[in-house]
Amino acid sequence: MNIVILALAGLFLLGGSVGNAGEPKLPDTLGIALGMPVKDAVQRMKELGLAIQAHETNPSNILERPLLHELSGSKAMTGSVSGESLRVSIATPPHSQVVWQIFRTSQFPEQARPASATILTSLREKYGPESWQELDGAGHPRVVRWVFDEQGRALTGEANTMLARGCNSYGPNNGTFNTPAGQRHPCYGIVHLEAKISAQSKAGIADLLEIKLMHGPIARTFFPATEAWLQEQHAKSANRDVERAKQQGVKPAL
Repeated sequence: MNIVILALAGLFLLGGSVGNAGEPKLPDTLGIALGMPVKDAVQRMKELGLAIQAHETNPSNILERPLLHELSGSKAMTGSVSGESLRVSIATPPHSQVVWQIFRTSQFPEQARPASATILTSLREKYGPESWQELDGAGHPRVVRWVFDEQGRALTGEANTMLARGCNSYGPNNGTFNTPAGQRHPCYGIVHLEAKISAQSKAGIADLLEIKLMHGPIARTFFPATEAWLQEQHAKSANRDVERAKQQGVKPAL
């Protein structure tokens, strides 16, 4: 895997959304939304003042150009300003290169730590009523989840509550594509959002906020498509090697 550093400067802002008011839209965090084209995600990370790392992969070195599969960036905690870390997973060819996963971690400085309940209120204002919630031992919100359809409409009902409860075992794409990606798993049929509030220093006061979003239908589409495309590229590469050997005309002594 290759990592390319993109030094980008700009003003760091919190919040943000995309889409027109009143219309269903895919969820975002810091203005980076699921389904967003990669160039727009780069631009938004630039506006956030992050030094972007572009993560690329070239399985078996068969491609003329590596595949971009993730953007990452961070900003250190300073004074009363929260530290931020982002990992943005990008769908790979032949699918259009759009955002399909986002992982965000916010670290709050000691003198500016919000109440867990205040974070929950802000999350509800941004994403609507949650699909499922888990409290910590002291009764404060710890894990909150939402599920949406692929247009961004909230999914309700008991079945979707159970789905929200169970869809939690995904992590950042590591740049490999020989994975079933849960092609038949119900979690890959929805858009999923989780917020985890960590209050380790004092109950009810947040030290850390972790937000992760996944567009399951995009993953279900592009993972097998990329794997098939890579197999085609591998066959083409092998054929090129054979033709190159023929052209060189090396003859062994017999």
